Parts: sequence; structure tokens; C-alpha cells
Amino acid sequence: MRVLHFYKTYYPDSVGGIEQTIRQMCVGTGRLGVTNTVLSLSREKNLVPITVEGHTVHRVPLDFELLSNACSLASLGALARLAQEADVVHYHFPWPFMDLAHFLARVNKPTVLTYHSDIVRQKKLLRLYKPLKQRFLRSVDAIVATSPNYMESSEVLARYRDKTRIITYGLDQNTYPQPGPALLAYWRQRLGPKFFLFVGVLRYYKGLHVLLEAVAGTELPVVIVGAGPEEAALKAQAVRLGLTNVVFVGAVGEEDKVALLTLCYACPFPRTCARKPSAFRCWRGRCTASR
Repeated sequence: MRVLHFYKTYYPDSVGGIEQTIRQMCVGTGRLGVTNTVLSLSREKNLVPITVEGHTVHRVPLDFELLSNACSLASLGALARLAQEADVVHYHFPWPFMDLAHFLARVNKPTVLTYHSDIVRQKKLLRLYKPLKQRFLRSVDAIVATSPNYMESSEVLARYRDKTRIITYGLDQNTYPQPGPALLAYWRQRLGPKFFLFVGVLRYYKGLHVLLEAVAGTELPVVIVGAGPEEAALKAQAVRLGLTNVVFVGAVGEEDKVALLTLCYACPFPRTCARKPSAFRCWRGRCTASR
């Protein structure tokens, strides 16, 4: 089976959560004999197909971005051509330009869509986008919800319940490098023996402003790993709240990330949803707290 994944960004240009999910899908199904191809957009020049851990990555030039919506005219032809060579086209939502590209490229292959997130901020533009979104979601053959909670809480997914299946995210621990004793000792000395750890791109919908408010007035140590458009605002908020217990580490490599995950006490998931902001929720099999 030949599967084409289409998303706005991928390795080696970025290493966010959806990119990691696509990577895990490609590596895992590749072991089962699936031939995977990824089509993504890039700011780099002189783009040629590359091989990443056994699957092929085609990148086309990113022309412009409108409210974080990456657009590329070259992707239309590339999507049409690569879809013809695939048995299944796998879309990763949300990305409004992708909806339009699907129709302009006249994709006529079985399609599956992984629904990673609702769109929660651009409410006025969402009204304009809504007809295209609904047409696109009606057109795909199957939708994947990434958790039972998302299936139950998303008003969008509720409209397509009959063709939606729940498949939770999976990570193969063997695909991550194992940190050495010296690296573990370095981070332990720098950050202390126990801390809460957030790892991810710093975007508004991750709810990190909720996390900072939750730990204000406490001595709970929090380490934030990653960079992104909300970095300056979050650092300013931490200063405004007088948070001496929060450390912004910035972007780190894979080995450092695994070292921090190994050492941390728990991982908070303070994501903001469309209905209400979540509390300070932690997971590592040890702790659940709210404030």
C-alpha cells in the first residue's frame, strides 16, 4: 500500500507535535510494508525529494502565510501528481489551505483525515471558512479522532460521527535516542531533582498562559521547552506574575528532550479548548492536580 501524507510542514523544517505524529505513522507502518510519502511546504530553496527514516519527503515552496495558514501554488500540482501515485491520501487537520487544495487538485483517491484540533481563535474568519470546511469533511472517506474526549467534546466531529473512528496517538520509544549519564547529570544540576515539564511549540492554543497562572503563588518548579510565536508574551507574563519557579529552556535537541522527560516529575497539559480553559493537569502516572 502507498500512502501520501499532506501537511503544511514536516521534517527537516520543523519538529512539532503533528510532524512527530506523521513521522511515527510513517516509521511504524513502514515496518509493515507500507510505502509512505509526505508532501509539505518549506521556506528553503533548491528543494529536492529527501528520505527520512525510510519514507520520502517532497517539499514545495511556501508562497505566503495568512493568519498562520500556509499557502503554496506549487503544492496543488504536487498534490495532484503524488495522489495519482498513492493508494490512500492522508490529510492532517486543521489547515484551511489543505481543504481548498484537495478540491483544486481534484484528488480522486480514498482519503482519511486525522483531526488533530478544533480551530478555536479566528472566530470571524471561521464563519467564512465554515462552508469549505464542512464540504471538505463531508468529502473525505474517514476521519480519525485522536481521543475519546475529543470525540465527545468537539462539535465539529459530532457532525461526522458516523465516519469517525478513535485512534489515539502512539509513540515508539525505540525511535528516540537514549541520553547518557553525563547529559542527565547536566540537566539535573541545572534544574534540580524534580520539576514539571512542558515540551512543545509555544502557540496560543497550548494554554501555557493558564499554566503560568496556575503555578503563580506556588513553589512548583516548571520547565518549558520549545520556541514559538507566543514565547515573548509568555516570558513577559512570567515576569509580570513574578514567577521565579518557571524556567524557559528554549528549543533543544532530541537527546536533551529525552533527558528532560526522563528526569521530570510530571508533564502538564494546559491546553485551552473552545469551551473553557483547562486546569493544570499533569500526567506521568503519578499526579493529577487542578487549581
